[in-house]
Amino acid sequence: MLTRETIADLVRPLAEDRGLELVDIALVRGRRSLVIRIFLDRIGGVTVDDCADLNRQLRDVLDQDPGLTANYRLEVSSAGMRRPIWTGAHFRRFRGEKAVIELREPREGRIRYRGRIAAAAGDRVALELDEGGRIELGLDELVSGHVDLDPWKHPPGSRERNREE
Repeated sequence: MLTRETIADLVRPLAEDRGLELVDIALVRGRRSLVIRIFLDRIGGVTVDDCADLNRQLRDVLDQDPGLTANYRLEVSSAGMRRPIWTGAHFRRFRGEKAVIELREPREGRIRYRGRIAAAAGDRVALELDEGGRIELGLDELVSGHVDLDPWKHPPGSRERNREE
């Protein structure tokens, strides 16, 4: 049976060979088939050809797997302008960008915050909130998060983000 982890183990080296980052994997089980969704990113953007090439190569690998007995549909795409973020490296890479985060436990009566990523060091991040103020938190407090890139600031293919400092 395929799991997110086994698929990640198959996809990661194929993606890295192309200079792509595996961002996420979603498995959706339907009545008749399994939908495998692969989300990729790369500084400068992901092209349709990148997705099609990886799709073909991954399909060849999956078709050779004797453990995959179910029908499946494979979808490979860019992580998009609302790319998920959850690691310190993700927050450092997108420092200065808008983000939306959701917390496990409420703080000041709320769990959802929107603002600019102000800092990220180790397992701590800080957001300058849209309504003013600042929130600092540990990555372990997050349920989910995504960047909210401005398409006018970052037209397709222009994302030159990699702020590891």
